[in-house]
Amino acid sequence: YSAAGAPIWSFNYIPPFPWVDERVYSICFQPLDSSYAITGITNRFTGAGGPYQVFVMKVNSAGMPLWYKGYSPLMGMPSEAKEIIPMTDGGFVITGSSTAYDAAGDIYTFRISFAGAVVWSNTYGMPGISETSESILFRPADGSLVLTGSANPTGSEDIILSKLAAATGAPAWTKRYFNASGSDRGFDVKEASTPSGFSVTGR
Repeated sequence: YSAAGAPIWSFNYIPPFPWVDERVYSICFQPLDSSYAITGITNRFTGAGGPYQVFVMKVNSAGMPLWYKGYSPLMGMPSEAKEIIPMTDGGFVITGSSTAYDAAGDIYTFRISFAGAVVWSNTYGMPGISETSESILFRPADGSLVLTGSANPTGSEDIILSKLAAATGAPAWTKRYFNASGSDRGFDVKEASTPSGFSVTGR
């Protein structure tokens, strides 16, 4: 849409088979080549009724597809994406969750190149504890990524905030914010100032 809300282009990206179920949860703009990338879940790689896996599709500024790829910590195992963000090298970072290594669920975050090749891919979590990631941001000042989501260690969800190295995905720290009165979940994270830090919103 234009700045005034007038339609510019619109596409229905039809899957190759009628049984494919695909949903998009996030879109971002890559200023280096004026492209867009969308991410979500698909079962096109696992068959009718198969588990969902992450997909990323890159389209040009006119909405025409450039490439489409599927991702999971273990191909064929369930995974989902919640947000995609552009990186300064023309690639992207995607965050979400997966049950590939833990049935309870781990945070699943990975970085890809401008062509969709995996630069690094990691899962983060403790065995038997459900962890999810909903949102992520990139901090050029120190080359880090900060994500938010939730952890469910005792049947009650707590907001988590984690900082990773953008170059490798290595964790720098993770904070869990306990609330004995009920469950909380972080849905979005933004960088804050005065004082510097992060702002999280959720439920």
